[in-house]
Amino acid sequence: MTFIEETWLQVYADGQPVWDGIKNKGESLEVKAEREVRLYIGNAGGPDLTINGQKAKPLGPSGAVRADILITLENYLDFLVTGQEKTG
Repeated sequence: MTFIEETWLQVYADGQPVWDGIKNKGESLEVKAEREVRLYIGNAGGPDLTINGQKAKPLGPSGAVRADILITLENYLDFLVTGQEKTG
C-alpha cells in the first residue's frame, strides 16, 4: 500500500497484528500473508493498494470508514482492477 491521504488502519496478516496506527501521505506499508489479510480502515480512499503486484480497486471513498475487510486466496481477485477473469 502506498498512501495518497493520511489514513488510520489496523492490519492483520494470518490473524497476527501487523500495523495499528496512522500512515501519512507518501508513506507505504507492505504486508505479507500466507492465507489472509484483514483490514480496518478509517479512510478507505487513503491507500493505493497493490495485491500480488497487481493494482487493486479503491477500498472506498475518501473519508469512509471500513471495518473487517477480508482479503483471502479465494477472493483477492475480486479486489483487483482486472478482477473479472477468475481462475482456480
